[in-house]
Amino acid sequence: AEIQAERELSTMALEAYRYEYADSLSLWESLERKAQGTTAIAGIMLAAGFAFARQLDANVGALPRLLLIGVVLTLLFSIWQSVRALTIARVEPRPSADAISQQVIDALQSPDRNALPDLVNGVRHEQLEHWRSSNAVLAAACGKKAGLVQKSQSAILISALLIGIVTGSQVIFAKAEVAQGV
Repeated sequence: AEIQAERELSTMALEAYRYEYADSLSLWESLERKAQGTTAIAGIMLAAGFAFARQLDANVGALPRLLLIGVVLTLLFSIWQSVRALTIARVEPRPSADAISQQVIDALQSPDRNALPDLVNGVRHEQLEHWRSSNAVLAAACGKKAGLVQKSQSAILISALLIGIVTGSQVIFAKAEVAQGV
């Protein structure tokens, strides 16, 4: 009964680790898509910012020019963070089926049949440790990737705010010129 209970508990733990790994892998893929989209958005905004800057009059004040420089810098920062999020990360792979199979074969080929329960427990504990380690490394990599994507998206929001300020100041400046009859 004790051996059966240990086997069931170990099986539950292995299943939990497998689900956790699958969830983390799904999160990883989601973060990859977010980083790709964020890079595209920042690139489009950067191109639009350059186009807008080319259309500015020569008499535009220092503040709008400074704000446009801020837009360019924050968008470049956004792209940099997104690309960092997309870089290949080394994560510990989940236990391979071949490795597990070989451990089982080795345990079953033991000449001492009385040692089989201990060998099975050893294989089970080794699998638990490998899954735990794999999940910890993948979770840490997901956390790092999420932080980079968050920084990138925050930079886009700051850029959008700066664009709004530049656009608003240009509208106010144009209205003031019209009011003065310039």
